[in-house]
Amino acid sequence: MTMILPEDISERISAFISGKLDFPYVKKDELIAVLYLYGKNSTIISHPEKVLTIAKKTVERLEHSIQNYRNGPKSFFDSEFSRNNYIRRQLQITVEKNNINENDKDRPNIDNRRIVTDPVILSECFSQHVAFYYQKYSFFFYGPLKDDELTHDIRNLLSGKIVMLGYNKEQDELPFDHPIIPLYIWAKENLLHKD
Repeated sequence: MTMILPEDISERISAFISGKLDFPYVKKDELIAVLYLYGKNSTIISHPEKVLTIAKKTVERLEHSIQNYRNGPKSFFDSEFSRNNYIRRQLQITVEKNNINENDKDRPNIDNRRIVTDPVILSECFSQHVAFYYQKYSFFFYGPLKDDELTHDIRNLLSGKIVMLGYNKEQDELPFDHPIIPLYIWAKENLLHKD
């Protein structure tokens, strides 16, 4: 899971956690896009219905979180309250890192980048801002993606994968012709550079 829009969201979250920004650190008119990529390390072709069930449960959790923020006290949108929640998650990640056996070389190193790209923090960010501004939102499911749906340069990276995209706007309010376009741009800018 990642947030692909706003493009500088990791820097904003880092600045928010350090106290350099206050909530809301995403403006009302800015587009928020979350991306869930299923099958990142392997293709999903045999049982896509199982993955779609998981994706739909993810949407239910996000919608539940949005409703909790909307129906909760105004303190949910207080900068210090939110910052404390992020810092609490940061501490959980740090504890996880410290519990990793040093002989386990397969586990990735957890650093500041891991904290500001953490799915829990990004999900909270999305839910909290959508609720704060009382925005409508939409989720889109694609896949398993076929070779002929992808440009040649990202085909080997996304073929067979299932994608869920979430936005803080409805489809007819999106500033591009199709909801999947940000995925292609993100993949070209992020996935291609990893290889």
